[in-house]
Amino acid sequence: MDVEVKFPDRHLSVVAAICEFIALAYFEQLKVSHDAWQVCAEALAKRIYRYSELTALQQQLIRETLIAWLQSQMLNAQPEKTFIRNKAAQVFALVFVTEYLSTWPKFIFDILSVVGLNPRGVDLYLRVLMAIDAEVVDRDIIHTPEEARRNTLLKDTMREQCVPNLVESWYQILQTYQHTNSEVTCQCLEEEDVDFLARFSKLVNGMGQSLVVSWTKLAKSGDLKNAHDTLQSIESKVPLMLQLLIHEDDDISSNIIGFCYEYLHILKQ
Repeated sequence: MDVEVKFPDRHLSVVAAICEFIALAYFEQLKVSHDAWQVCAEALAKRIYRYSELTALQQQLIRETLIAWLQSQMLNAQPEKTFIRNKAAQVFALVFVTEYLSTWPKFIFDILSVVGLNPRGVDLYLRVLMAIDAEVVDRDIIHTPEEARRNTLLKDTMREQCVPNLVESWYQILQTYQHTNSEVTCQCLEEEDVDFLARFSKLVNGMGQSLVVSWTKLAKSGDLKNAHDTLQSIESKVPLMLQLLIHEDDDISSNIIGFCYEYLHILKQ
């Protein structure tokens, strides 16, 4: 049986103060708890708390806490369990959706500046991107009209502000880990947004053609050592070039054709 307790109006402020005190005490306990972030992450992921109702200072604290947690992951002796990394990525994605267009436009840049090419950092970075893809890009997920409009604006803003940096980061990750960390490489090749991959293909094409030009000049000048190093750099990009060339989307495959012709020219020589 539910019992409704009614307080006289004059006592409401006291009750509110008590509730606030209890809440503050709870959050103080969370601050010193080792698993506090997991409790908060679970609550945010399940939307138990309305993020928009937090004060600007509280939202800033959440941003700082997320970045601090990310930094700590690269210093821990052992990586977090997979389900924790996935949950953290989901929280990052939810904050991105809420704040990228307003108070955190440098979201991607801030994360990249923290993770660099650290293998654990890269793993988390790619999980965050996949979580953002699920929230914003994935067409299999049914969204409300308001969420659809928001997602369109998010994608348009990302194309204008950070897609080149995303593509460059994927390229650097693939270059670094394609022979040593197959899990990270596979993760990197899973952002299946056509616009992103088209830009990525164009970037790889430009880099490949530039390297071919450098190799040609070095070979003609007789600088055999640097010519050899440049050729190795070209050949390391060939598997990626071929993977982009056979993509079913013409916008992606056509962007890499220039590099293909230049590489064939090298083989003929």
